[in-house]
Amino acid sequence: MNRTKLLTMAVIGLLLINGFTLIFLFFKKPPHGIHDHMGEHSRGHESGGPRKIIIERLHFDSTQEKSYEIIIEEHRSKMHELNEQSRNLHDELYSLLKENIIDSTKANVLIQQLSLNQKDLDKLNFDHFKKIKVICKTNQIERYNGLVDDLTILFSHEQPPK
Repeated sequence: MNRTKLLTMAVIGLLLINGFTLIFLFFKKPPHGIHDHMGEHSRGHESGGPRKIIIERLHFDSTQEKSYEIIIEEHRSKMHELNEQSRNLHDELYSLLKENIIDSTKANVLIQQLSLNQKDLDKLNFDHFKKIKVICKTNQIERYNGLVDDLTILFSHEQPPK
């Protein structure tokens, strides 16, 4: 009887602990700042994604939003082009693995082209955020600087590879 009572109490205790843990995780509000938007970011553009995060974090007015839309379209166009080049270069590089004798010179050239492509992507992103800073008003610069501190988290790869 004591053993049964002890096991029953242990099971009830574990259930309570699990229940409290689930309630805590479900109702816990993330700290103000970057994590307020992570759920939106993880869903990508369907909920506004980075665009919405930037507009909200910087408190853009309608004029700034219009300027930002122009910056976004230019950025997306160039990003699409560079990402397409990167995919093509990767395809070409990995297709070398099918050969019986791998052309190391060609592989090295493709790897060098990939590194230049990545450099162009990084420069494009850097310039994109410089343009965003330009449309910020003086009272938004502090928020912009906070956004810059969070860039690597906010804009890490949004979608896993297909």
